[in-house]
Amino acid sequence: MTSLSADSSFTATAPCWDSQQYPPEGASAAEGIRNQLGRPALDLLTVLVREAAQNSWDARSDMPGVDVHFALDLYTVGPAHTYAWRSLLLEGAPRNAKHFPLRRTLNSTTIRALVVSDRGTKGLGGPTRADVVTNGPRDFVTFVRNVGEPRDTLLGGGTYGFGKGIFFMLSRAHTVLIHTRTRHEGRLQTRLVGSVLAHSYTERVAGGGEARFTGRHWWGKVDGGIVEPLIDDEANDVAERLGLRPFGPNETGTTVVVVDPEIDQELGSMEAVGDYLAETIMWQLWPKMLPRTDGLPTMTFSVTVDGREHAVPDPTTTQPVQMFVEAYRRMNGPEVRTIDAGRPKRALGTFGLYDTFVLPWTLTRAAESAGFSNNLVHHVCLMRSAELVVTYRPGIEPQAELKGYAGVFRVDQSLDGIFARAEPPTHDAWNVDSLPQEERRFVNAVFRKLRDIQSEISGLRVVVGSESKGVALGAASNYFSDLLRGSSGFGGRHVSFGTQGGGGGSNVPGSGPTGTGTRSGSGGGKREPGNGAGTQTVARVKVDYVGDPYLVHREGELALVQEFRIPGSPPVRLGAQLTIAIAVDATGRDRDATELPEVLGWVRPDETVVAEPSPVVTGGDGTWRLMVRPVEDTMTVVEIGAEAVQQ
Repeated sequence: MTSLSADSSFTATAPCWDSQQYPPEGASAAEGIRNQLGRPALDLLTVLVREAAQNSWDARSDMPGVDVHFALDLYTVGPAHTYAWRSLLLEGAPRNAKHFPLRRTLNSTTIRALVVSDRGTKGLGGPTRADVVTNGPRDFVTFVRNVGEPRDTLLGGGTYGFGKGIFFMLSRAHTVLIHTRTRHEGRLQTRLVGSVLAHSYTERVAGGGEARFTGRHWWGKVDGGIVEPLIDDEANDVAERLGLRPFGPNETGTTVVVVDPEIDQELGSMEAVGDYLAETIMWQLWPKMLPRTDGLPTMTFSVTVDGREHAVPDPTTTQPVQMFVEAYRRMNGPEVRTIDAGRPKRALGTFGLYDTFVLPWTLTRAAESAGFSNNLVHHVCLMRSAELVVTYRPGIEPQAELKGYAGVFRVDQSLDGIFARAEPPTHDAWNVDSLPQEERRFVNAVFRKLRDIQSEISGLRVVVGSESKGVALGAASNYFSDLLRGSSGFGGRHVSFGTQGGGGGSNVPGSGPTGTGTRSGSGGGKREPGNGAGTQTVARVKVDYVGDPYLVHREGELALVQEFRIPGSPPVRLGAQLTIAIAVDATGRDRDATELPEVLGWVRPDETVVAEPSPVVTGGDGTWRLMVRPVEDTMTVVEIGAEAVQQ
């Protein structure tokens, strides 16, 4: 029912706004519907990406071979369409901008829109009126009219219709336009409707007196006292005037236009916003980007800002998301681990683990929104059967600087409903407090089992040459604390192996007499067997390490670099002892140590390279660099030794 203060200049056939009055039996206020999401822990853009993509996945087409495409397009409405926006979307609107904030938006200098669209989905089908009884789909009334309807998608990502509130929360005007193509009564049908969830208010109405309004408004064609969507040709014509992308001849799907989106100013420029959206898709939706083996469609994604495309990063090559991809693959392969509990045992879900040594990566805003607070990766990605990311649950922080692990846990289908009920409207957690006592035990059991597994990921095996020694990771810190110069995994600690009495060094391989590593600033000597009957004195030479080891790309491969300085004279023979520490997997099994790191070369201060593993060189002012080829998934420990060469 339209209020007296509405603009009455519209024609009888033009689409217009209608404002909902409170009926005698009561109704939900607009504020209450918007607030049913609560106060999300995630930022609004991240919630939007998650909720919208989840809706798109649940609405995927059942036509074989049809993949789902999900797109985000942020832009300023151009001059060619601005007039249509203002003339069409102000018809019949309440005059008071406080009650109807879209009026303020449309009268501003520029109009911004965030378009969320999917294709390869069923669209919003079913009846357009909530009082129609049907055994078929009810997607239109569920999204446009009703609140809190239970899901009708088996093993779907969504639970109840509260998540749609994010579209209105993100809009400063609390307004969305909904353009959908669906199959209805045996044929394709296009629908266009507008909706506002603003603020409840009291206002004078036609005939005198006052009435209370819920703050809900719909835009379309008034028929029988309610607003119906524009249909087919009329919907296509108005959508074109508004500049909305049309549907292809046989295309189905939905476009939701968030009018005047509220963008966090801390994100910076619109370019930065585009990058953030693209990266957020990767962090939150990477399972849907992987090739499927179960016959279900994949999802493709795109992001544009003012017409410029922002590529969504590939999760299979982007650190550290690629670690979770590998864990997911292991969960679906022979390395899968079944999580069960209870008597008799009941399957809770499946688990995959990937533990490795992590190269430094940039902690971005999207990574922080996903729940990462630093460069350490010690998380398990939780998901239900729909394989949409619920959250990244942190575990025990690795004690080695570059050590990390990623896990993926997927709930067993038989328990999917219980874990769905444990989720808040934003689907970003499993809260046991929202479950009855008999169901809490399953969620608690999962958390307990995952905590036990994460506790297991705490072992290293130290390998020196062909020998190995088991060392718990916690103990490894003490084992390596005696220490010469830092390893690539224990940040700032100094590492020495095969230490001998007196000199405190270790054997360093070389082509001549065995050299020794020394503690910084130490010197001295020892007697070694010579080639003749007598003995000769080998003088140790001080090696000063410069900084900690670091990783670089060299001629297409990864190299570990340790910088150091040596005295100017006499000539010295350099040597390096290279040791690796290999991670122990969550089952306690050691990985095979079939490779050892090797010296790639020694770089002089003048940038010339000496390729010999144990060269004789002349020192001098400047910094040398030792280049080492590390072994994948290991921690390389470097010790440099130098001995004076007798003339």
